[in-house]
Amino acid sequence: MTALVIVGEDWEAAFAAVTLRDVASWLPESARIFAPPELAHVTGPRPVLAIGQPPGRFRSLQEIVADVHRLLGNQPYLLVQAGAARPGEPPRHRPPARRRHRCRRAGAMDIWTADTGDGYFAALLAEPGDHRTPIWSAYGPGRSVFTVNTNDFCEPPPSRHDDYIILASGLLGLRMVLQGNPAPGARVLVYDINPDQLAWCQFLLAHAAEADTLAELERSFRACRPSVMIRAKLPHEQANAAAQAAWYEAHRHQLAVLPARLDLQWLEVDLLNRPADLLGRLRSERSVFFMYLDMFVVWHVHDRPAWIAEFPDLARSLEKEVRHRARAATFLPGPSSRVLQLHGPPRPDGG
Repeated sequence: MTALVIVGEDWEAAFAAVTLRDVASWLPESARIFAPPELAHVTGPRPVLAIGQPPGRFRSLQEIVADVHRLLGNQPYLLVQAGAARPGEPPRHRPPARRRHRCRRAGAMDIWTADTGDGYFAALLAEPGDHRTPIWSAYGPGRSVFTVNTNDFCEPPPSRHDDYIILASGLLGLRMVLQGNPAPGARVLVYDINPDQLAWCQFLLAHAAEADTLAELERSFRACRPSVMIRAKLPHEQANAAAQAAWYEAHRHQLAVLPARLDLQWLEVDLLNRPADLLGRLRSERSVFFMYLDMFVVWHVHDRPAWIAEFPDLARSLEKEVRHRARAATFLPGPSSRVLQLHGPPRPDGG
């Protein structure tokens, strides 16, 4: 045998890394390891070579496998699915069932709803990989900082909880904490995959008493960290951004005293690759408010045409694990907004 191919969809990169570790223990050193472009960024003990070109759209496992067969032709190779240890084994993260992806259109844009099963986080917590690159290139270090949220700022605040786990983007997480009326000393874990985003949230709390407006705070942040890019507000986001700026002005002094009132902890976390870094901090005797917003709705804006993939089963998998590890849990987004709300008839998976 001269080659092995690890196949999987783009969301399976963490499990492809587990498979890469496993196959490296028995695969001859002379054998090359290939992966489709969706998984070519996977890291591990052996190098991975890309086979094919980035498709610029979502591809199902069946379509990826067919493309691998077409490209490799008559060359001898083994095929291993991401999440399996050997050829022919089912993946760890879900039963060996045929996936049922759906696609709908919004103008010229495809919106894929991927069927992932809900075993993602349980399997990755049980057998962690060593992948160090973000699953989706839209996230990660070096990306623009969100000083305001694109999500609806009018979300109702939660009832009082023992712990709050919020993203560092914008103001929405801080508003949920502040208006959730936590008890003095309540624990707040602020997490993000982007260290610049954490720096923004820390800067906001440290300087809210001095900066009268959000625009002034942004200017000060740029001056202190000139290499950091702040994401521009798009035209259709202006009203939502203005509501956040107004809220900041009305509550900035309350924000300034939050660090003295609460147990604030800052975590640079890649939740999709190493969920134990965050979920391992949950406490079974305490209730938690857990914010993940649109983490599982991924916009691929650099492809032409742009497309979106949404992963509601990954959100369900995360919520299951949080509920297993806490006395009670409330989530943002709530039940009415877990998938992207765009109109258009669904059409079958082309793969």
